[in-house]
Amino acid sequence: MLAILRKEINSFFSSSIGYLVIGLFLLVSSLFLWLFKSGYNILDYGFAEMSSFFLLAPWVLLFLIPAVTMRSFSDEKKQGTLELLLTKPISKLHIVLGKYFGAFVLIVLALIPTLLYVYSVYQLANPYGNLDLGAVFGSYIGLLLLVGTYTSVGVFTSSLSDNQIVAFISAVFICLLLYIGLDGIADLVSVSAIELFGINSHFKSISRGVLDTKDIIYFLSMIAFFIAFTSKQLSTSGIKKSDWQRLAILLVALLLINFGSHSIFSRIDITKDQRYTLSESSKSLVKDLDSPLIIDVFLEGEGFPSEFKRLQAETRYLLEEYKNVNPNINFQFINPLEEDTSRENNLRQLTQRGLIPMQLSVQENGKTSNEMVIPWALASYQRTLNEDPITVKVPLVKNKIGSNQQDLVLNSVQH
Repeated sequence: MLAILRKEINSFFSSSIGYLVIGLFLLVSSLFLWLFKSGYNILDYGFAEMSSFFLLAPWVLLFLIPAVTMRSFSDEKKQGTLELLLTKPISKLHIVLGKYFGAFVLIVLALIPTLLYVYSVYQLANPYGNLDLGAVFGSYIGLLLLVGTYTSVGVFTSSLSDNQIVAFISAVFICLLLYIGLDGIADLVSVSAIELFGINSHFKSISRGVLDTKDIIYFLSMIAFFIAFTSKQLSTSGIKKSDWQRLAILLVALLLINFGSHSIFSRIDITKDQRYTLSESSKSLVKDLDSPLIIDVFLEGEGFPSEFKRLQAETRYLLEEYKNVNPNINFQFINPLEEDTSRENNLRQLTQRGLIPMQLSVQENGKTSNEMVIPWALASYQRTLNEDPITVKVPLVKNKIGSNQQDLVLNSVQH
């Protein structure tokens, strides 16, 4: 296995492939994070965080990793050297692992220079060094697990065809399906359990600095399954009936382990202020809810200043933590100002209920414009069908005399 690993690494750097992969990844990431006007721009975001990078990286890697792995076995098949490789005194599993770790190491080498982004944000932070390094560390762990999963998919698809383009397209399709496709299917058929099989929900948790055994087991299971499938696929006589049986047993075992991990799990919040850890009193209160609690959050929309984008994200994360404690909690983000025809009517109804909108000053491209946002949530709870539902309005921005717009939101995020 080590010999194959060294051969793979040498082949990457004896040609332009290795340097091209690293250079392309850093170029695309740098352009979106520092230069282009986009939702990923760190300077426009206005907060000393690396969340933009960890939102962008999965999309860049979704295309970059298949480009690296597409030649793993496709090239061997095309040149007719795969049969020769299989005759050597080494198991098919070790061959697959050698190819897998060769591609994995190359991508890890591409990630190492991104630590310069961390250093830059650390230096630019106000006050100096005000960067949550715990959250950054957890996010890199999540990114490595994501890289491992993408790489296992790429190596698997390269074993299916001697055409590198076919292997590339197949890997991109499977990675895309796992990353966001299953979430879309879950929304389409209204079965939220489907999301648990997708990458996005698991990566999202780790990428904000929360290490959960459920998520780690999920990624390791995906890697193990695709590596095992690839090793069976390499057989010159095709996959035998006994191989299918072993794969089925492995799949069932991995599913049982993952289902079990949702009952028995450990969770570590390594963020600096442990902002994703609920207090025991909050957990106890939430667990006692035996009927659905419906929460409507009026923080959906485009054109928000960076501080409100952060408030939107942090509110969503907090509600997800509550939902993890008690599935009876359901929430949705609503934009009551989206439709021009109903905008005035919605504003009037919300104002009558005491949900007063805020006028914001938004600066973009040197121009200042006014936007309206409704930083409120409505929580409705009905204990029994015979009782009227109890509705409580929840302010998402804490008023503080003398504070500007950004300080108000930042204070609300922290508390």
